[in-house]
Order: sequence, then structure tokens, then C-alpha cells
Amino acid sequence: MDTGSAILVLLIVAWGALEYHRREQHHEALLSSLEQGRWVSPQTSTPPASKIVGEALVATLLAATSVLMFHAAIRGASSGLLLAGMGALFAAMTVIVAMMLLRDARRRARSSRISHGGQ
Repeated sequence: MDTGSAILVLLIVAWGALEYHRREQHHEALLSSLEQGRWVSPQTSTPPASKIVGEALVATLLAATSVLMFHAAIRGASSGLLLAGMGALFAAMTVIVAMMLLRDARRRARSSRISHGGQ
């Protein structure tokens, strides 16, 4: 594995760990509110802009890695089938992260419309 790939993997793992930690904190807060007899809707929170930027960055990196792997496979690298398989895996991860990005961007846009009086 070259240096660029190692850095990419470490960035994806760090983002995943931070997102997991954030979701665990949110889940704990929700359970705590349920134990106290009140319900806090999970949809009320507006995703911070940093989360949307992070998701966009990760989606871009995943897409670029996928394209580079497909390009190397098509170019005729010795392990073309392996590269194509890994490119497909990264493409699937790109789709998942892009769907998360769209969901959070819509939620943020909807909440900003509500906070600005629907203008």
C-alpha cells in the first residue's frame, strides 16, 4: 500500500470513528430523555455544516479512489480484476456516503427555511 492509500484509509477510519462516537452520544441522550418520560424527536437536530463538509470530502475521496482503481484496471494493470473489484467496493461506499450527505443537506436546508420563516 502506498502512502496516499494509507492516508486515505486512515482519514476514512477517523471519520467513521468520530461519526460513530457522535451517534452513540445522540443515542444515549435519547435514551436518557425516554427514561425521564419525555420524547426528544431525533429529527429536530440540524446537522452542523462541518458534518456536511466532512461527508462531502469523504464522498469525493471515495469517488476519486474508485475512479483511479477502475482506470488502472482498464489500463491493463497486472491485477486488473482485483482493482476492478476494489473500485466497485469504493463506488458502493461512495453511494452510501453520498446518500448520507443528501439526507443531511436536505435536513439542514429544511431547518434553515423553518428558522427563517419559510422565506
